[in-house]
Amino acid sequence: MQTIGERVDIVIRQSGLNKTRFAERLHLSQQFISSICSGVKQPSDRTITDICREFGVSEAWLRTGEGAMFVPQTPDAQIAAYVARTLKGNNEFKKAVLALLLSRSDEELAVIERAYRDLGEILRQRKGE
Repeated sequence: MQTIGERVDIVIRQSGLNKTRFAERLHLSQQFISSICSGVKQPSDRTITDICREFGVSEAWLRTGEGAMFVPQTPDAQIAAYVARTLKGNNEFKKAVLALLLSRSDEELAVIERAYRDLGEILRQRKGE
């Protein structure tokens, strides 16, 4: 049976972040996160709540290991979370794509949509789908 520290470590790995970046997102120190992962310390209720909110993790799973790891999200919630992560992050390409979409008219977006669909078809053909 996994400990809460082991489950926090799983969340870190699933997030694609290192412990330092994970801790920064929670406004905690990397040392504190490491001590939780190793079982030296237990996360407070607030830390658990923050992890669940920030990373979409089920509180029941984080506390007990029972149920699904992630809280199911609607497509709109997934998009909102993606935009929020992009704006907080340092991937300038993703930010530029979002800015491009915001700055275009409906007619221009229709052209971009057609090009996107064409590109998807080309990629599927290359993969042999």
